Amino acid sequence: MTLLEFARGPLLAVALIVFFAGSIWRIYGIFRFKPKPDHSKPRKAVGFSDALQGVRARVFPRKEFRTRIAFTEANAWLFHIAPSASPASSPGRRCPMP
Repeated sequence: MTLLEFARGPLLAVALIVFFAGSIWRIYGIFRFKPKPDHSKPRKAVGFSDALQGVRARVFPRKEFRTRIAFTEANAWLFHIAPSASPASSPGRRCPMP
């Protein structure tokens, strides 16, 4: 028996048994415990302006970090935004595959 035959035969069977036994054990563990009560206070209602403020806070760095991460921020913007703004990404343009 070669190593390939061993890997495709008995070793594959053992791997599948371990996988399914572990999956069943994990699912059993999820349903075994009761959910814990939620003791957190409910949040206030969030509006559209609050959502935009959250996006702005995460997209643009704080003043304390701007000088240290300027190159990283510029590189990220160029890598993600510039390709979508280029004429090559316009609708109807076909990109030939090599």
